[in-house]
Amino acid sequence: MIIDFPIPSTRFPIGGVGILFEYASALAHRGHDIHIVHHEIFGDAVTGLDEIGWYDFPDGITHHFPGATPLDIQRVPDADVIVSYGPEIEATPRLGLPLQVVQGWGMMGEDAEIYTFRSPCPKICVARWLVDKGVELGVPRDELIHVPLGLPHDRYHVTRPVEGRPPVVSFLLSPHEKKRSALALDAVTEARRRRPDLIAVAFGSLEPRMTLPAWLEVQVDPPRRYLVDEIYNRSRVFVCPSVVEGFGLPSVEAM
Repeated sequence: MIIDFPIPSTRFPIGGVGILFEYASALAHRGHDIHIVHHEIFGDAVTGLDEIGWYDFPDGITHHFPGATPLDIQRVPDADVIVSYGPEIEATPRLGLPLQVVQGWGMMGEDAEIYTFRSPCPKICVARWLVDKGVELGVPRDELIHVPLGLPHDRYHVTRPVEGRPPVVSFLLSPHEKKRSALALDAVTEARRRRPDLIAVAFGSLEPRMTLPAWLEVQVDPPRRYLVDEIYNRSRVFVCPSVVEGFGLPSVEAM
């Protein structure tokens, strides 16, 4: 089966993009003919796999880099199924049967999220609460499929027992307002005032936009191995201050 994945690819890790890469990779392992169309996001477009070094793609995937803003539908190959489609793709039957992936609610703008839920096609939901949200919005229950997310335990696992770790607290730095990084910083600042030996580590994909105290250890776009060994496995506490999470990958990774 030929399956197209138009994905807004980035040069830095984003959880939702990584999940789409995981779905595409898993289907490639199952023998399907997978095409990823790496279109732009934030007004920028990647031009080759070397710019997506944060993800390891398996063999057997065909990659397309149209470089157009917005996505040029004429450069998306014919397929049997197309995943995560929009209005422009909906009107192009040669691209195959549509399938949506629902990764959140209250994160990307209500119009876009309502369109995703109400598209006349099956919807894969990454969490059960998103199935419930779809039903609340009037989506037929049989159009909503819960496909649980998971983690590869060969990448994310305990290497240092929690007992005996120093008082290290870590949290994600994100510019997205719903992630509430400033709230995490306030909480950690107060905790450090009460316990001066507390060590705080913040990490994120992008350079922080807020002013940060000198005592805060900041890691920008750390390699996965460093994230696992030197942040998650060094921390006694991981703080997630988000108002809402579709699935909450960093918290699950930290656990």
